Amino acid sequence: ASSGYRALSDGLSALDAVEIGCSTCEDDQCDGTVGFGNGPDSLGFTSLDALIMDGNTMNAGSVAYIQRYRKAISLARQVMTYSDHTLLVGDGAEKFAEMIGILQPQLTTTIKTRELYQSWKTSNCQPNFYRNLDGVDEHCPPYNISTSKSNFNNNQNEM
Repeated sequence: ASSGYRALSDGLSALDAVEIGCSTCEDDQCDGTVGFGNGPDSLGFTSLDALIMDGNTMNAGSVAYIQRYRKAISLARQVMTYSDHTLLVGDGAEKFAEMIGILQPQLTTTIKTRELYQSWKTSNCQPNFYRNLDGVDEHCPPYNISTSKSNFNNNQNEM
């Protein structure tokens, strides 16, 4: 956050400050949930997502499920600046990175990520970030969708 504030103090735009602040957090792995080496997905890989929006123009760019580029926020800004898309995902986002000249991919999954994933596999359960599922706080998957909490199920019944 302080790097973003410094950017503003130095006269850079708010958009530049957001990118710089987020990029610093990605590099520093702020709290273990942002940037390369964060918690693995259910297959043991770290994937990154980022979204940036220009408050003046309301243009936005975002990337999701990227695994080979560590600068997710900067790639999202490139999507906003150099494409008509708002969101690029996975291989499409990574091919876009290559197309615009980001030639040196850096894997987002680290040894720490792999060790964490292996410990989850050993204990036959992994932490998750799911919510509104029956049993999510008591046991490992599979989970059931709570009929009282699911708009999807409620909407399906009305069709």
